[in-house]
Amino acid sequence: DAVRGVLYSSFGFAGQKSSACSRLIVVGDAYQPFLDRLAAATQDIIVSRAEDPSAFLGPVIDEESHSRILATIQAAQQDCSLLAQAILPEEVARSGTFIAPTVFRDVPQSHPIWTDEIFGPVLACAQATSFEQALQMAVASDYALTGGVFSRHPGHIALAREEFRVGNLYINRGITGALVGRQPFGGFAFSGIGS
Repeated sequence: DAVRGVLYSSFGFAGQKSSACSRLIVVGDAYQPFLDRLAAATQDIIVSRAEDPSAFLGPVIDEESHSRILATIQAAQQDCSLLAQAILPEEVARSGTFIAPTVFRDVPQSHPIWTDEIFGPVLACAQATSFEQALQMAVASDYALTGGVFSRHPGHIALAREEFRVGNLYINRGITGALVGRQPFGGFAFSGIGS
């Protein structure tokens, strides 16, 4: 469920939602098995045009976004470990502003792909030694529109409700999909408007 939730939240709408998952923190020895599953699932994502019914991911909005996101990925490849990247067929790449979903592992908390909003199909992953440390890493951000927690531990869920300071907190589900105008939707920190 967590892998599915992360994939949809990170790469649905080509990662261009304001609530998209751009940072992933996994606790303890679950890190490597989770990354193994995430990598395999990422490589299976079909990137194609909207008229292709098998497509999961379409293009980014425009050329400026396309160039900026590709430059971000290329820069991150210099000093971050690439975990996985979906296949982008040549004919699809030539037909529009498509970007292959890209996942980096062991990303330092000071790195731009961890700290900056990319608005594209790029995911930065890091490991925490405890749930408490994961929460500290999660809230150490200038942005706090949306966050999510996958856990079966009632104590962790209760702690997240108290300590995970975001505008919209999702528990055991993907972090995108709130119906604006029908469900509460407000930010926190630089993502907030005071509502």
